[in-house]
Amino acid sequence: MTAIRKILAPHPLIPVVTLHRLEWALPLVDALQQAGIHILELTLRTDTAWDAINLIKSTFPHFCVGVATVLEAEQFKHLEDSAVDYIGSPAVTENLLQKASHCHLPYLPAAGTIAEVLWLSEKGFDTLKFYPAHIMGGVNALQHFEAVFPEIRFCVSGGVGHDTALEYLQLANVDWVAGSWLVLQKDLQQNNWPNITQKAQQLLASLKNLPKWSII
Repeated sequence: MTAIRKILAPHPLIPVVTLHRLEWALPLVDALQQAGIHILELTLRTDTAWDAINLIKSTFPHFCVGVATVLEAEQFKHLEDSAVDYIGSPAVTENLLQKASHCHLPYLPAAGTIAEVLWLSEKGFDTLKFYPAHIMGGVNALQHFEAVFPEIRFCVSGGVGHDTALEYLQLANVDWVAGSWLVLQKDLQQNNWPNITQKAQQLLASLKNLPKWSII
């Protein structure tokens, strides 16, 4: 099992979060853990993300924190000096792959087409993010990918909601879904931590009703 697949294995639901205030970080993690979710991906769209990574990991060392939006090679160095558990990109270039290969952190690259999946497969990746899923063919595309690349497992992101998350997670080659619908900005702004917990609990309960996930 590759490093990134081992890290993600226990976490079928991955909230993707943009934090505008550092004081949201710890209550958010607490709300997610109460629901049974022990992972989140932070975007690098705010300066808060950098401080939030270290604050979360110092307070909850076993909580998994990934970064989902690495698009610049220089960011790899900064993230290596942080406590982040893994790095992801919404798109991939040769330059990013070179930086990732010299980084000790597990890397989750994204692919949106069969050509990109093939290219990353040839580079040795067996775990990819399928992004943006709703634009790139959704379930139908993933079913075609499975026929051609049965060994590759996907984390689906982009336009995912409660119902589509369950649909994706029933596919044999999808082990994770990631998205911002699990943690809405309005809930963060209103400090509505119970609503975040409740939504996550409901989705986990629905997931356990599916044969593939009945043992989680």
